[in-house]
Amino acid sequence: MQYVVLYSKSVLLVTLFNCHFTFILYLTGPSIYWYIRSVLTDNHRLSRKDLWHLVPMVVYVISVIPYFVLPLSEKQVLSQEIVNDPGFLSVHNFSLLGELFTNQFLYVGRPLIALGYILWSIGMFIRFLKRKDDFLVFSHQKFMIKWLFVFFGSSFVLVASHLFLMINTWQIDSNELFFTFNSLQLSSVLGLTILLVSPFFFPEVLYGMPRLPVQLSGAGNVSEIGGLMEEENAKYIPNFEADYLNKIGIKIDHAMQNEQPYLQIDLNMARFSVMVDVPFHHLSYYFREVKMQSFNDFRNDWRIIHAKKLILEGKAAGQTLEAIGLQSGFTSRISFFLAFKKAEGIAPAEFLAKRSQDSSSN
Repeated sequence: MQYVVLYSKSVLLVTLFNCHFTFILYLTGPSIYWYIRSVLTDNHRLSRKDLWHLVPMVVYVISVIPYFVLPLSEKQVLSQEIVNDPGFLSVHNFSLLGELFTNQFLYVGRPLIALGYILWSIGMFIRFLKRKDDFLVFSHQKFMIKWLFVFFGSSFVLVASHLFLMINTWQIDSNELFFTFNSLQLSSVLGLTILLVSPFFFPEVLYGMPRLPVQLSGAGNVSEIGGLMEEENAKYIPNFEADYLNKIGIKIDHAMQNEQPYLQIDLNMARFSVMVDVPFHHLSYYFREVKMQSFNDFRNDWRIIHAKKLILEGKAAGQTLEAIGLQSGFTSRISFFLAFKKAEGIAPAEFLAKRSQDSSSN
């Protein structure tokens, strides 16, 4: 946004981006902190205390309300001034905060806040590595250490280049500083590219660091493995790939067999995640890497099993196959027929006919 305002030379773009979306910059730091914390603790939930991180953003939004309500014509006049001279940003108060602080302080403060959060997150990461029990989580997931180093480095360069951009805008830089700024600007583009591209090549980073509480390592039934990550000080063992993923499979099959959630027409992976008390991203990882099928196909397979059971019990004699499909959780005749043929290789009518023929032969 700042690049557009300072260098686009477009009155339309400056009018659109100036102040209107600046609040997003105040979310950069908290978002980085929440992401790192969720990766290290494997808990993405936010608490009421986390609302304090939104205070700078809320204060800013309130302070720029007078600018928000300005007529479009007046905003365009101000945008023209910015296009003619970016230094106009340092003398015109676009927010009420300008009455308390200098514009230079306000503009430089945004990346400084983000930089503070990055350093805070790095400190949290270092403390995590120093704790022996927590470090065991990395034993089968060392790629996450490399990813976090890349993430921290790229984020730092991005925020630092933005900070130098602000300094350069106020024209307090030397030629050497200007050269450094251009180098950082190039590095920031590279860093941003790495951040955006990495998940495509290393999708594991999207699933965090699943871990298995030690007290569950010997669990022999599903009832013993509920409440993942509920205890903040739980101990962890490293072999989650063998034990933890296996226990996810146990919980899933137990739920399907005993609670029959597949009969709910609105069942999706998000709802199922809550039902079996397994984080959504863990289920995503499980279905992608272990089951190697989508959740929808997995759910439909159970629905087809139920439909076949109804047919074998003779339920089709008094009702249509479409009704059988609806009773099995499908929303329409077409979705039932397509899923049945995908799973069994034949249409429901052919399956019924073959079953009737086999019964007659016997």
